[in-house]
Amino acid sequence: MRVIVACFLFFLSLICEARPNECVKPVPGTETRAVSAGWKPGSDWMAVAEDIVKTLDGKQLELLLLGDSITQGFGGNRELVTSKNGKASMDEALGKDKWEAAGISGDRTQHLLWRLQNGGYGRCNPKTVIITIGINNVIAGDAPKDIARGVIACAKEAVAQMPDARIIVLGPLPAGLEPDSDRRKACDAIHSCLAKHKVRNVEYVNPASWFINPDGSMKTELYSRDHLHLSRQGYSVWSKEIVKL
Repeated sequence: MRVIVACFLFFLSLICEARPNECVKPVPGTETRAVSAGWKPGSDWMAVAEDIVKTLDGKQLELLLLGDSITQGFGGNRELVTSKNGKASMDEALGKDKWEAAGISGDRTQHLLWRLQNGGYGRCNPKTVIITIGINNVIAGDAPKDIARGVIACAKEAVAQMPDARIIVLGPLPAGLEPDSDRRKACDAIHSCLAKHKVRNVEYVNPASWFINPDGSMKTELYSRDHLHLSRQGYSVWSKEIVKL
């Protein structure tokens, strides 16, 4: 009986290892929430993605921010983004019109990877690119090691598309109120993987200390009530830390 169980577990492990990692397969997003996603009414994911391309046209940027809704919250000069809680903070920290935020609500690593491959983001010749992605993969239940590989895939694509830029990976910002919450543990596991994986021409920075106290408790004043998205104060802290990099 033990032999049968051992064989079953062995073959199960082979099946799990053979399962494709969706986090590294570039696909366009399917977000359709529009207003609740921080978009103008009538917008869908593809329209928002095109709005980023339009916004970057003709720009020469110091900083390009890539990510999901948390990055989208910076707003920048995008027409279809209605919530721009971080714009004033980044304008003050870096300077108005020197940066743009190419984040889309709900995006996972695979969606950002698709945008990097198809959006022509190099058109704005950014000096620095910061990648903050992965939390929506956590929410979707993807394994931390798979998410980390998705983040790395985005970083490699950013290098390919913008070879003259400085590429900095932040991965997901800390999420989850308690240190032992599922989201926090998943984020920690992702960062453990990222810290071990060196990518040529890519810098990795763990942003946890900006948002988490030494005892592991969350700096709640920096977050909204969902302990995921940032408050205006959170964007202020994030902007100042980014400029220090």
